[in-house]
Amino acid sequence: MKKKDDSDLMLLKMVTAKEQDLRKVWPKALANYMFREIIEDAHSKYGISQEDMKEMNKKAANRAKAFLDVIVQDPKMFQAFASYAAFVMEWDAAEITDEEQDIIDILGDMAELL
Repeated sequence: MKKKDDSDLMLLKMVTAKEQDLRKVWPKALANYMFREIIEDAHSKYGISQEDMKEMNKKAANRAKAFLDVIVQDPKMFQAFASYAAFVMEWDAAEITDEEQDIIDILGDMAELL
């Protein structure tokens, strides 16, 4: 677990300085959380261009916006969203790893500051 310091508060202040309505940054935050590290790994491993990286990150943010603005807001759409699992049922079950727990802990620290 991360040592508690002022860095969490500084990060929140940086975001709110640019955008006071945090709902507007949620799609970027979700895309960053879910895809950025994966895309960066592919970038270094396969030599993907910076322009392609930008396109992939934008597409991830756009999908995150659709998910947050439309799918999560409508219970029927949220249930229909489960259809995306139809072609990946053979994947291992999702789990919260130590790395994910660390992120959850950091976010918990930030939430206490709000």
